[in-house]
Amino acid sequence: MITRISNIVEDYFRLPEGAIKYDSRKREVVQARQIAMVLSKQLTKKSLDYIGKQLADRDHATVLHAIKTVNNLIDTDKEFKKTYFEICEKVDDFFLCNITRDEINEAIQVGFTKLLIKKIQQCKDLTMMLSQTQTR
Repeated sequence: MITRISNIVEDYFRLPEGAIKYDSRKREVVQARQIAMVLSKQLTKKSLDYIGKQLADRDHATVLHAIKTVNNLIDTDKEFKKTYFEICEKVDDFFLCNITRDEINEAIQVGFTKLLIKKIQQCKDLTMMLSQTQTR
């Protein structure tokens, strides 16, 4: 799940695959890495240390710093806030119909039950709309 999240973030920033894991200090790479860390923490039950290791061989303190930085930027920078929520939407859209049984179980364990129900309904609605369009 963390790899999928980082791939979506990399795509959004038009970074090459794996760029988040590079030891780059370019602003766009750093922000992409930080957003991937925050979303990974929000959407998985993985430890800060695990997330840090998966996303650029960092430690738990780096993930904590990323969470604080992203939250601060959301509060103070309108453009960053827009970027963050656009990425959240892309992550939501990806997982809408591409979620595995293990990911559903993990999401339920971390309290995303209502979100999952909404996503399943949206997926059903989308599938129904697509099938109606194809039969015309």
